[in-house]
Amino acid sequence: MAEPNPNPKPKRRWRRYLVLAVTLLAAPCLPWPLPRAELEGQRPALAPPPGAPEIWVPRQDLEGGNELRAIFVQSLPDGGHELTLWFRDEDHPWPPIDNAYDLYRWLRWSRVDDLETVVLTPARDLALPGTAAREQEFDVLWAEHHTALIGRGGAERLYVRTWNHLLSNEPQPGIDYQPVKVQFLKGSRAELEAEVQAAWPDAGAPPR
Repeated sequence: MAEPNPNPKPKRRWRRYLVLAVTLLAAPCLPWPLPRAELEGQRPALAPPPGAPEIWVPRQDLEGGNELRAIFVQSLPDGGHELTLWFRDEDHPWPPIDNAYDLYRWLRWSRVDDLETVVLTPARDLALPGTAAREQEFDVLWAEHHTALIGRGGAERLYVRTWNHLLSNEPQPGIDYQPVKVQFLKGSRAELEAEVQAAWPDAGAPPR
């Protein structure tokens, strides 16, 4: 009868480690039930500022649950207006990336709702500080933020050009757009960021 080996080989555990590694990598890509911001509050409704553009959104974005909820208005010292567009969400074209991106935004900014700010100047030009799309298409894999100034007479309409709601005064050919009419409410971008941060202080970093 053979004697038992006093030094048996350790069990192979690489399969366990592989499963653990895959789980850790895949976890952010799961659809996490993240809370949504409720920014309407008791904010007073305002008349649209003179020269405020009409917002046109791709139908596929609206049907995906990313509707424009409101536009917040803050008067500026020079007579212009800050306009902050509040979208319910923004969806990356590839669902696994979208889920991870939602989680990132929640951890970074305490929100998955999307805020995009433009400035209506006293001359009724429209400044897009980091919210301009240029000629990017809606389903671009990585949407780059640009800055633009749309001259007087060229800002009657703004079109959502990308999945993360970057804007242009030129629609993307072949996209079915729909005009969206929402309330204009009093509020600044800084106030909105501070509000979501106060509601969920343990989620995101301080607003930029």
